[in-house]
Amino acid sequence: MKTRTFVAALALVAGLSPALALAEGCSHERRAQITCAEGSTWDDAAQRCVVISS
Repeated sequence: MKTRTFVAALALVAGLSPALALAEGCSHERRAQITCAEGSTWDDAAQRCVVISS
């Protein structure tokens, strides 16, 4: 009986592991691909496209 309980508990924990891992969130950032107009570039600090001065 104890063996069946242990196996059942182990199966339950193994089944929940992926859900628990996703609940913690990703360890990397996902960013959108941003394309600025010609003559401008993306400024991370301003979070927008800025004109390149020459």
